[in-house]
Amino acid sequence: MQKLNIMMKRRTTLLSAGGSLLGLRARAEGTFPSRPVRLVVNFPPGGTVDRTARALADHLPQRLGQPVVVENRGGASGTLGTLAVVRAPADGHTLLISFSSLTINPALQHDLPFDTLRDLMPVARLVDTPQILVAHRSLGVSDVHELIALARRQDAPLRYASVGIGTPGHLAGEVFAQQTGIRLEHVPYRGTTHAAPDVLAGRVPLYFVSFPSGYTLTGPDRLIALGVASEARMSSAPDVPTIAEAGVPGYAVAAWVGAFLPAATAPAIRDHWHAALQAALEDPTARRALADVGAEPARDTHEAFARQVAEEIPFWKRFVAERGISAE
Repeated sequence: MQKLNIMMKRRTTLLSAGGSLLGLRARAEGTFPSRPVRLVVNFPPGGTVDRTARALADHLPQRLGQPVVVENRGGASGTLGTLAVVRAPADGHTLLISFSSLTINPALQHDLPFDTLRDLMPVARLVDTPQILVAHRSLGVSDVHELIALARRQDAPLRYASVGIGTPGHLAGEVFAQQTGIRLEHVPYRGTTHAAPDVLAGRVPLYFVSFPSGYTLTGPDRLIALGVASEARMSSAPDVPTIAEAGVPGYAVAAWVGAFLPAATAPAIRDHWHAALQAALEDPTARRALADVGAEPARDTHEAFARQVAEEIPFWKRFVAERGISAE
């Protein structure tokens, strides 16, 4: 009887200890986030990535229960901000908001201090921000068919502008040239503030640029919108066809803004973030703010986004090598 009592006491003690451990674990998991969280934007203020982050940040505190701070860490084509998140504690309190350059840069920069697939955990594709192809009226074309016909008649390649080597606009032009068999000459600029004046003046007649930047340059007495480089038309400009519809079947070049955590972050925290971000994307005020920058909210699972990232990196490495594109 005494032995039975001792065993019962020991079992009660173990159950109590186990219950305490479970309680501690539950409380630990339930405390995320336990302090303000940072959204690290790896580009300067004012661009599409920054404005996407800020549109969502306004609606995240009510879903996370903590203040949300947007921190711009631009520089080196997004490398500085990305590295700050890679080196941050993997506790979920630091989230990277980045552009699709994360899957392009590995093809162009062989000395990156991080590996996108190894060091980052994809959380959510937030918005799609496709490129748009616009043309100066002096070129004398009104659609993609006419542009291709003109390029095939000419001896010299047609010149097109982008906001820099290795940007989605640059690669959208390269993919366009490859799929149509025409010759294009890339003219890189250091941002839209440098490129837009030359395109508007007709010094460079074509321009692949992010939709919000390019569409604002179009109009009766301005540039002509020939097509968007996405799979579907933009809801904010339903009259502009996709380039695939306009004459290049199968043409699409992905450009997105997405969220990432340090790779060692617990899956439960990733899921918490994914749910909070998706809820923020559904907020009417956030959607209006995103529409203002020409961003289409995306509704992907984190698994689908992770697959996309994993597929884009080798695709761009092959494409860049085949086309002989250099970051120099």
